[in-house]
Amino acid sequence: MNSGGLIKTAVPICLPAQIFVSKPDAFDPSQLTVPTLFLGGSKDLLIASPLTLLGYYNQVPGAAALLVLNGADHVTIQGQGGGFLGYLTAWLMYQLQGDQYARGAFVGNPPESNTNTNWSWQAEKNLS
Repeated sequence: MNSGGLIKTAVPICLPAQIFVSKPDAFDPSQLTVPTLFLGGSKDLLIASPLTLLGYYNQVPGAAALLVLNGADHVTIQGQGGGFLGYLTAWLMYQLQGDQYARGAFVGNPPESNTNTNWSWQAEKNLS
C-alpha cells in the first residue's frame, strides 16, 4: 500500500478511450502512483472497450488490476451498481483497510476474480 499522500487508490470505471477525452481532461496512466483497479463492461464496445481498458492497465507502472463484467455496458454501474459492487468493495477493503480476505480477490494462485465466470479480461500486476 502507498502510505504517502491523501489518495491511496484509484478505481476508474468505464474509462473512455482517449479519443473521446478533451486535452484538459486527459490523463497519463503511466503517472499513476497508487494501486489502480480498472473496471469495465464487455458490451461497452465504443466508449470504453475492454481493449481500451487493457491499454490503460498496461501503461500503469505499479500495482494495478483489470476486470471486465460480462454483459455490462457503459451505464450498467448506474443505479444499483449492476454487478460491479462486490469487487469494487473488495478492492477498497484490500487497499484502504488491508483486509486479507478481500486481498484474495486480486492476489493468489489464482486470485478469486480470475475464476469468476461472470468476469473476463482479468489481469493483475505488482499487487502485494
